[in-house]
Amino acid sequence: VYLDAVEGGRVEQLMVEDGAQVVKGQLLAVLSNADLQLSTLARHTQVEQQLNNMRSQELALAQTRSTNLRDLNQAETDLAKARRQHDLQKPVAERGFISSKVFNDTKDDLQYQTQRLAILRRSVANDERLQASQLKQLRASTDSLNSGLAIARGSLSQLNLRAPVTGQLSGFGIQLGQW
Repeated sequence: VYLDAVEGGRVEQLMVEDGAQVVKGQLLAVLSNADLQLSTLARHTQVEQQLNNMRSQELALAQTRSTNLRDLNQAETDLAKARRQHDLQKPVAERGFISSKVFNDTKDDLQYQTQRLAILRRSVANDERLQASQLKQLRASTDSLNSGLAIARGSLSQLNLRAPVTGQLSGFGIQLGQW
């Protein structure tokens, strides 16, 4: 079986000598490659920054959702108060004990609160739909970034030469410091 380094590098450690018996997966030599290590570190840093940005976006989405729910709750409460005020004033206004202006203001407030709640519900529903889509995209991006990072880390692990099969090592003439 021919042994080849997937990633090139300088020989840092020899774990076995030519002619030794080895088992599959046994570490034979450790290489170093500063360029590969630096590029992997840079990639790791970029991925972490992007992941932090995505976490910030997720937090902002959660805060927006919380604000929307609080606004919706306030609108429902305001509508209930307006409806209660209207229901209290209606029979009194029909008997003429409240001026028509006061009752019309109460009716207008009830209508305003009803429309406000309907608009807010539509707005919150749109926000929820958009946020769900955005969160789905953020999570897919996170998975993709993590996958890329795993590949970069895998490249570093290729600097460890391992025996592909069990057997006797022959023709293994590498030396410390060799590139």
